[in-house]
Amino acid sequence: MDQLIPFSVRAILDDPPLTRGEDEAAYQRLVVQLGVESGAATAIDWLLVKDVADLTWQIARLRRWVKAYAASKERAGLAHGVFPLLVHRVDGAYDTARALADDLYKDAGGGDYREIMARHGVPAQHVGTAYAFFDNLKSFAQAERMLMELEHRRDRVIVRIDARRAAFASALRAAANRVVEGEVATMAGAGSPPLAPALVAAVDAS
Repeated sequence: MDQLIPFSVRAILDDPPLTRGEDEAAYQRLVVQLGVESGAATAIDWLLVKDVADLTWQIARLRRWVKAYAASKERAGLAHGVFPLLVHRVDGAYDTARALADDLYKDAGGGDYREIMARHGVPAQHVGTAYAFFDNLKSFAQAERMLMELEHRRDRVIVRIDARRAAFASALRAAANRVVEGEVATMAGAGSPPLAPALVAAVDAS
């Protein structure tokens, strides 16, 4: 990585915005991959690449957190899903619902839970996740808004990179045209034939 990234920005890249348990080597690989694929050359290029890498990392992190949060709420969702089917039929319905949900996590367990749900036409394989989602809808909606904002910010940085490339290409084209025009003028003054129109057009189109 040191050979690819300018010395002036290495210190910034060596202090990645990671949380506990995240893989620093994976983050550094992401930065290098984005830099190589985008053709980063200058310090400014690499700083923009870091912005994209940081936002991409945050997006992936937030998606992992949403998945982990949903998984942590699934057992409660299973209990909430079966409870309405027991409340008027079983004493201590909520404790029974929790026990039935816990049984699903045991090897070859959950038969009673599935039987009750099947009897009422409820898909047992989805009810835990469904309740986890709808019982925590506000939290998931906030996470979705955060994801959209992160993706929007990343898109803005990419637009800046595109604009920087376009400005560079425009400046390079103008410089090349000035060189050609100067050579044409010099050659004309020396009595030499000017460049063929097709060659000038080819340079202008580059």
